[in-house]
Amino acid sequence: MDSQRKTYGQAPKNSGQKPYLCAKIIAMNRIFHARIVPGQYLFLLLVAALAFWALWEKNILLAAACMLWLVFLIERLIHTTYTLTTGGTLLIDRGRFSRRRERPLSDIVSVERASSMQVAGHALVRYVLVHYKDGKYDALQPVKEEEFIRLLTKRMDIVGKDRT
Repeated sequence: MDSQRKTYGQAPKNSGQKPYLCAKIIAMNRIFHARIVPGQYLFLLLVAALAFWALWEKNILLAAACMLWLVFLIERLIHTTYTLTTGGTLLIDRGRFSRRRERPLSDIVSVERASSMQVAGHALVRYVLVHYKDGKYDALQPVKEEEFIRLLTKRMDIVGKDRT
């Protein structure tokens, strides 16, 4: 912890910031929650309607399956987070029922804002596309996209400077 403060804790010259504040900003994990898009709300409504219909028709097995699926979907939507750690990793946590994915920031090739198809000049879904060295991608939907991209690229630069 002290080595991080010594390395990253210096305030930029003539910035007026105190060094201990800069160390605290750099030396903490930053958690971003996922944004819930209207299509996800619509899908939840559809599964809930299917569960209600199955109960109405007295099809208990289908109703139970739909309700379990609904619990899984709601839990995944509520607990999806993206964490930028001080150790130089990106943690993608998609809820309690899914495995946490951990990717080092040194594996990230590029980060860009992207969008799905557009209708009348407006994107249906906006997301942050993260490219990795191994050719894989992650489409992330943080609530604060601009802040996420800014902090991710900043921490990628810090990790890159440490390796050289």
